[in-house]
Amino acid sequence: MEENKQAGDNVMNNLMQLNRLTYRTPASLSIASQRHYVVNFPQQRSYGDGETIVFNVNTGNQFLDARRSYLSFNVKALDAAGQPGSICDFGKGSAWNLFENVRVKSRSGTEICRVQGMGFLSNIRHRWNCPRPSFGTSLVVEGYGTAINGGGGTGDGGQLGTSEGMNVVLPLHWIPCFDQKRLLPPQLMDGCIIEIELSPLGAALLNDGTAPAPASYQISKLKARWDAYVISDQFARKVNDMAARDGLSLVHKEYYRTIASANASAFNYDVKKSASKALGVYVAPRLSANVNNLTEDSTITEASIQLQQYQFQNSSTYYPNEPQTVGNLIQSCAEAYYYALAAWHRTDCEKHQDVSPDNFVGTAGPNEAAMGIAATSFTKSQVSDLAGILINSARTLNCEVLFNSGADRRLDTWLCHARHVKVFQENAVVAD
Repeated sequence: MEENKQAGDNVMNNLMQLNRLTYRTPASLSIASQRHYVVNFPQQRSYGDGETIVFNVNTGNQFLDARRSYLSFNVKALDAAGQPGSICDFGKGSAWNLFENVRVKSRSGTEICRVQGMGFLSNIRHRWNCPRPSFGTSLVVEGYGTAINGGGGTGDGGQLGTSEGMNVVLPLHWIPCFDQKRLLPPQLMDGCIIEIELSPLGAALLNDGTAPAPASYQISKLKARWDAYVISDQFARKVNDMAARDGLSLVHKEYYRTIASANASAFNYDVKKSASKALGVYVAPRLSANVNNLTEDSTITEASIQLQQYQFQNSSTYYPNEPQTVGNLIQSCAEAYYYALAAWHRTDCEKHQDVSPDNFVGTAGPNEAAMGIAATSFTKSQVSDLAGILINSARTLNCEVLFNSGADRRLDTWLCHARHVKVFQENAVVAD
């Protein structure tokens, strides 16, 4: 027999809120007294291939939202006489091709982040983590697609070779230490140094083999625009007190690169890096002749992937338990393709990406990117992607990669691991 009870005030309020019958002004949750953009400029007005861009971040006592901050610059392709008129584009990549290595240091000199092979890695991360429509919309400002580079991604573009060049915008959150969902404190960012080593010409640009080909490129009008917040005094004092006593903890995913190259079909090598939380490993094979080659696209993997099988070992544990067999046909790569999706946590249909089975085996059309990789995830938790395995001198990470045929190949391997940065008032301490 049902018992009727009169609803209490709390129950009634909850039901009214659930049924959208509350009519109150939302509470003000902001603790910021001011928000604006702060612009920083590098030490020189222009840079060329092989040079190093240096930014000194001067943002004072402001907190920075790196996910809304970005770099913007103009890039031109020049001939041997330093004049425009060249034919080239970014290939299947973007303006990130221009960045070979990126380093971020605190004002005390502690290295917060280092990414080697930033251009190649950026294209891999974009392709495996961003939905395909974004390469014709939001990612166009980074240099992807024909709308901005004036070509078909096959080296036939002319926009870079004009006197106006090309203006691009690169979000700073693609640099790992800036990929934070919280505001970056002034104890870390004020006085921070960002060093960007520019790529050689062949790695940055692609020419379709017809004259005129570029002899160099030039970056100018470079600036970093930071989304900055001035927070109320009482909250700023609280953060200062935390930094003075216990330190401010920031965690991000770092990428450590290992290169293995040989004229062979079988590769067996170790990743010489210690990390308490290794999260995954990603191996991208390329023909050595295509690396840093102006007439070949350095941003994609082997055009028709010959990867046969692979396996990773950490102490007595193998990932996967049996060697993963790939195959160079769509009909035989289903398991390897799905395993690679799992390595990027993209098996959920709500998380789209650009790489199709055609792209994975390298049989896609000329306007699509070949992106076959050997990869695995070391994450041990279904609720957190920062719970990984231990790698040290006693528990090394060994990579075994086998190809169908011998060739002069280069394997770029990135170990993704968690890095903990503890920020104090005047210095920072880093732990992997």
